[in-house]
Amino acid sequence: MIAEVGGLSCAFNSTVYEDTLEAVPDLVEWSAKHIDIVHVMVFIAFRAAMLSGDFDYYVGGDKVDFGVMPYTYDEALTIDIKSTDTLRTIRQRFPDFSPSAYLNGTEQPDSFKWLLSGRLGTKERVYGYVGPKFMELAQTTHHFRHGRYLAYTSPTVMERGRSMLLLSPLDRQLRRTAGAYLRALALDPMRALRKLHFQSVMIIQPVDILPDGRQNMCDSCPDMTVWNGRLAWSCRLEEPSQYGGFMRSVPKKTPPKQPEAY
Repeated sequence: MIAEVGGLSCAFNSTVYEDTLEAVPDLVEWSAKHIDIVHVMVFIAFRAAMLSGDFDYYVGGDKVDFGVMPYTYDEALTIDIKSTDTLRTIRQRFPDFSPSAYLNGTEQPDSFKWLLSGRLGTKERVYGYVGPKFMELAQTTHHFRHGRYLAYTSPTVMERGRSMLLLSPLDRQLRRTAGAYLRALALDPMRALRKLHFQSVMIIQPVDILPDGRQNMCDSCPDMTVWNGRLAWSCRLEEPSQYGGFMRSVPKKTPPKQPEAY
């Protein structure tokens, strides 16, 4: 329906749970088959605050009842799926799947909080991926021309895959993609009549609660919003709306171990 209207970017978001992680490659394959009308595929690892876990929750100096939040659970759930877990699962079926850019974490700079891949292909075949230099050039050029960085863009841009191949001399990964495309054209020149599409696949690893209670958020989060005149994480906006600020997770105090009776 979106494609029939035209001019609109189409993105699919999928939350990844422990029992759906194995299905991620199916969605990667599905989106490739619809690369002409699906422009973005996003996988977001499941997160929740466990009320029966190892932390108490504070806002400022006050302990709060965090059970009113919609993302709290009493039952035991897997809440530590990482972007690299999702990437590893994808590569079990698609070994050539290749990210080209990332955002790191605020408390763990070596964590991949937003892990971005860009691929070029048609409905019949994905020819390959773009590399870091391509992504760097795309972002800096867009910022130079428009004064802002590139996020979602129009479908007409996503259809210019052949033009993007012109950057292959500057990007090693893109050169491999261009080589695969040219070899395919040599076998079937009619492929030149089909548009070559660009599609982005994003893997997001939301907040991680570290053992000492620190919260590893997404550094330079693109999904920030404005709340009461200041920037706030949109994924946790319920907290300042309810309590006036973001909660802190504090490890619960364990009672001292009692000496054993003899």
